Amino acid sequence: MARQAALQMLFQIDMGQVPVNEAVDWMRDSVSLDPDMEAFAVELVREVISNQEEIDSLIARYSVGWDVDRMAGVDRNLLRLGIFEMFYRDDIPLAVTINEMVELGKRFGDVNSGRFINGILGKIKKDIEALDGPIDGSLSEAAEGLEPQNEESEQPAPASPEEG
Repeated sequence: MARQAALQMLFQIDMGQVPVNEAVDWMRDSVSLDPDMEAFAVELVREVISNQEEIDSLIARYSVGWDVDRMAGVDRNLLRLGIFEMFYRDDIPLAVTINEMVELGKRFGDVNSGRFINGILGKIKKDIEALDGPIDGSLSEAAEGLEPQNEESEQPAPASPEEG
């Protein structure tokens, strides 16, 4: 539930240009979470927003042929959440993060969202695992060691860009 609430807040911030504090207030008024889950959701949102430039840069590197701004809003924000967890939350296994983002994509995105999210986060996971040792430091420092694989057969199917 915390990741779903975080997605909903990020979507409001991203698509509705709602300030972070208003999105958090909405969540507290509209979603029933226990205090730990609420704190986790708020942490995810604040940290994704704080690191959004670096996260979006990594999304752009791995989503060949897709402009981050033209991706479906749900897909873009689930990728942001997933990448944040993969690089900054070493207490959460990479596979768990990917599974959670894919399931949320299937639930809230379009027919291709789960596959698109899985393809991009799966490539990042593969590249993270190929690095020696744990990732320390900032996302940009860690990402410098990642090189997206350019295997045409492994390109994820893109989700439809939102029309706007």
